[in-house]
Amino acid sequence: MHNIGRMTHFLTKGWRNIMRARSRARNPWLALAFDSVKMVTEAQHVILLRLSKIGYGAGDLQQEIQLMTSEKPVAFVNSHLAAAAELAKGSKDHVAAKHALRVYREAVRANVRRLRRNRAC
Repeated sequence: MHNIGRMTHFLTKGWRNIMRARSRARNPWLALAFDSVKMVTEAQHVILLRLSKIGYGAGDLQQEIQLMTSEKPVAFVNSHLAAAAELAKGSKDHVAAKHALRVYREAVRANVRRLRRNRAC
């Protein structure tokens, strides 16, 4: 599990450089693309942490497997509601997409915090 910490540090350092470049971007869709890539990378980290937890047999595996499947429809509905609310207010498409992505990122970040906190190895 020590290598996971090193890999996380490496990814964080790389993302800082990418985010600096993103801040200079004038296209809001390009900024959204960078945010999407970052969220996908964080989601891959969640998958790594979950597989490690299942592989080591740590914690309540049945509950973790149930969480893996039950949280996705909730995040899907919440992200669509966030986007619909923005569109109903008259926001532009990229703003609605940003709000939808924010819902997913919050769910992914919550999973990372929970899985890191409950690490058994």
